[in-house]
Amino acid sequence: MFIPLLALMILTFAFFIGLILILYNVIYNYRIKKRMERGETGGRQWPTPRNVLFVVLIIAVIIALTITAISVLTSNQEGPHVSSSHYESVVSKACFSQFYRSEDLLQSDMSVYAGIYPDGNLSEYEKNEYTEGEFRCVVYTNKSSISPMPDFVAFVEYAGDGEFEKVVEYTRMEQGHPQVVNSAGSCENVSEYYFMAGNFSDYTTGCTQSIGLYKDAKKAQHDIESDSLENADVFIDIRIK
Repeated sequence: MFIPLLALMILTFAFFIGLILILYNVIYNYRIKKRMERGETGGRQWPTPRNVLFVVLIIAVIIALTITAISVLTSNQEGPHVSSSHYESVVSKACFSQFYRSEDLLQSDMSVYAGIYPDGNLSEYEKNEYTEGEFRCVVYTNKSSISPMPDFVAFVEYAGDGEFEKVVEYTRMEQGHPQVVNSAGSCENVSEYYFMAGNFSDYTTGCTQSIGLYKDAKKAQHDIESDSLENADVFIDIRIK
């Protein structure tokens, strides 16, 4: 967004500078003509239009560089910004949850979020970072109720010493009164870390993301078929809402 804004500012600045230089050139030539008619050769001389143009260009370059530097510094402090138009092209504002391994995230439409893990901040989000058992969790919750951005994004990383073969993930959305629980899961190869993003509907009363790690792929497959994590070697439940 900054580049089009800078271009607009430069064009506007160039228009007004051009107008000023034209007026200056008219006044400058008129003054010389009058002095010649009166036979005056001495006195204080005005800067030529060429010299004025040179000075103005230097000032314009300094202003543009200053604006660019301020924008870059501000952007680095706030962390990555994801435009609403980008997000709306990924998924509509409806109740959903998506799960990615770190490798898959980098190849997906959600890859813009990869840059904030593990130490970054995300504009318009409240960050909650904690450790539970051998898992490190970083959860970002959208503070705006009308924002088109995801209601939450979360990163989970296993920081222990175990070696695992499979990961099973479940998302449980609790809806309405009486409560109805919608659950969906997947079984994947293990990864460096895991990323989740999702939205809540107006009727969502709770959301839990569950992740289990398995040394035995057969046990992982059994649990995904039975909608459980009972055979996981290690697991974590992340209460998002």
